[in-house]
Amino acid sequence: RRIRQNIRNQEKTNIKEARYLSKLCMEGSENIKIDNAEDIKKLVSHINPDQTYIAEEILAKSEVNGTYNYSVQCDFDGDGIYEPWDFRFVVEKKEVTGIAVNMKAEMNMQQRIKEAVRSAEEAKKKEHFMMNISKEIKKPPDIISQCCEKIVVEGISDEEKQKLGAEVSKNSKILTDIISDILLFSRIESGRQRYSFQEFCLTDIANEFYSTYQYNIPENIQFHIRPGRPNIYIKVDKDRLYNIFDQYLSNAIKFTPQGTITIGWRYHLGKNLCELFVEDTGLGINSKKQN
Repeated sequence: RRIRQNIRNQEKTNIKEARYLSKLCMEGSENIKIDNAEDIKKLVSHINPDQTYIAEEILAKSEVNGTYNYSVQCDFDGDGIYEPWDFRFVVEKKEVTGIAVNMKAEMNMQQRIKEAVRSAEEAKKKEHFMMNISKEIKKPPDIISQCCEKIVVEGISDEEKQKLGAEVSKNSKILTDIISDILLFSRIESGRQRYSFQEFCLTDIANEFYSTYQYNIPENIQFHIRPGRPNIYIKVDKDRLYNIFDQYLSNAIKFTPQGTITIGWRYHLGKNLCELFVEDTGLGINSKKQN
């Protein structure tokens, strides 16, 4: 709840700041009035030499009836620093009326608004993640509680107790994994997550992971390893890689009632790239949601 509230507060702050910046830019924008063709000539002289072709076009259009808007880089202070300006003018019967507007503040404001919107979208994703975690974390304690109530009932067989005990053990591990995920998420968000990169043989890592997890696979699922090219060495934080493998494998088990799960790797020759994968024959993702 605290994390979710912090996300909402940050979202409100970002949008409020963006709106304030927008208002500030509108009130304090730097501009120069254009009253005639001579004003156009003076303004054009400050355009970046690299945009000479635009300057020539502006001068030509200042004698042709129409409404025009040009975005250019200008240096009005003579310090060699060019800033974005918009030349907006109307020509009617050789009469020129318009304005030149410094767009630097507005462009900065637009960038801040984009960042605020992106932060808001990220906040919604984080909130969605926390809602999913909240749902997942409720199931194991309920199952453990129900099993414990049944175990203490008199007359229950030893076989039934063994089944209930296995269910308690299984859901205890699920609960522990969920809590570990939340703690990892918290460390990443706060920037406290540290990584230690070392060089390992990919064959050894995959075989070690396969040997460790083959006993956690349900009996109705076949678990295989598909080796890729041998003698491939990667620089990686092995614990974090194991964590990622564990996430994918847990998800594969969850959505594969029966069938096959395969782990392995592929080496892309010439790209210096190695792809690790977890494949399963489970439900998959709805085709409409795959993108």
